[in-house]
Parts: sequence; structure tokens; C-alpha cells
Amino acid sequence: QFAPFCSSLDFGFWHSLTQKKLEEFKLNDEPRPIHGFYSSGDQAGLPSRLSLEFNAFSIDPSIPQRSCFSPGTLLNKNTMEEFKQSDKKALVEGVGKEIWADITSGAALNDPSLLTKFLL
Repeated sequence: QFAPFCSSLDFGFWHSLTQKKLEEFKLNDEPRPIHGFYSSGDQAGLPSRLSLEFNAFSIDPSIPQRSCFSPGTLLNKNTMEEFKQSDKKALVEGVGKEIWADITSGAALNDPSLLTKFLL
């Protein structure tokens, strides 16, 4: 049965993003790879959640026990106007096409995490 994720952005994630934006990304707003992890509800009745923590930008992520890796893309705009002008529907459709390509090519059989791609 399909169950949508709830998102959980840890304080450490925001701190890491702030540091990266000020010291590394600066005004470059190109899409950046990030990752999170998801787990089923730890307690009965709680929804599954996708979590992003301080290590979302690390090359070699550490994933907590009983959790699964999820690859994502950060789209960090420099101004509110740039964000508002983004074609959100096209962005979501683009990720959907990537997931579909991973299914049809068989790549998702080798790496099921490709089925959980996300945008932030």
C-alpha cells in the first residue's frame, strides 16, 4: 500500500546549507545533489518520514539503522522572485521521468533507492 512521506528537516541540515551557501555555493544556484533517509513509522500510527540531517551534502553518507538511503536534488534559488518563477510542475515531471527511466532501464532493480528521488 502506498503511504506518502512526511518530511523532517533537522536543524543540522539548515546549518550545513547555510555554511555551504555562504562559503561554497555563493550566488551559484545550480542544482546540487543531496541525500536523506527514510524509515517506516517507528510507532504504530506514525507516518513514514524522509529525513535530511547535517550530513545531507556528504559524499559518503551514514544512514541510521532501520533506514534507507534516498537521493535528492537541492534547488536553492537566490531570491524569492527566482523561486516564484520556477516551473514547479516541470521540475516534478522531470524527476518523474528520471524515475520512470530508471524503472524501464532496469537501473532501479540494481539500486531501489532510485525510486525515492526527491527535490528540495
